Order: sequence, then C-alpha cells, then structure tokens
Amino acid sequence: MCPRREIKRKKGFMSKEIFEILVDKLSRLKRNFYILFSGLGEPLLHPKIYDFIHFIKIKNLPNLLLT
Repeated sequence: MCPRREIKRKKGFMSKEIFEILVDKLSRLKRNFYILFSGLGEPLLHPKIYDFIHFIKIKNLPNLLLT
C-alpha cells in the first residue's frame, strides 16, 4: 500500500517538539477537524506515537489512526 519506492524525500520521524508545536497551533483554530495519523508511512512505528496520542487527548482534539 505504501509507495516507498516512489518517495524521494528523506525518511524519518517527526520530533515530539515539532508535533506539539503543530498541535498547539491547530488547537487554536476555530474549525472542526481531525488529526489524522496516516499517509506515506506507518504511524505505529513511531517510537513516540503513544506520547503523541496522549498530547492530543490532553488538548481535547479529535483524532483518527489509519493502519
């Protein structure tokens, strides 16, 4: 399903600090949205995925995880 051979950008994990900055900014929006863990990678492989989900729950934001 994941087109790994076609991805030309550097592969890696998002830092916890960058994730929290992005979620903080999103939490200030006055719109309905979901934070979606999916696309061009396997979110469950991230070593901090549980921390990310916990942070979203603290911010009371809806989220989806596609595997």
